[in-house]
Amino acid sequence: MDGSGDVSGTFTGSRYMTYDASQQKMRVDVELQGEQNSDEPEIIQAYLEHAMTDCVSNGFTSLMVVFSSHGVSTNIYNIQ
Repeated sequence: MDGSGDVSGTFTGSRYMTYDASQQKMRVDVELQGEQNSDEPEIIQAYLEHAMTDCVSNGFTSLMVVFSSHGVSTNIYNIQ
């Protein structure tokens, strides 16, 4: 990735996305190599720690977390 947050092109890992207020759109914040197994508690913990740090540092006071398994089911959690 070139730092622009562009998500076009082929990528086979996992990505953490963040909202960029200056561009008014989502952008890639972190790229992880390989798929991440969201059934593993340490994967969820690492993601939530990153997300909370990002949100707090950008002045947000709430966080919505959406988990989806390839369209089979979706769980939404609103953390405040």
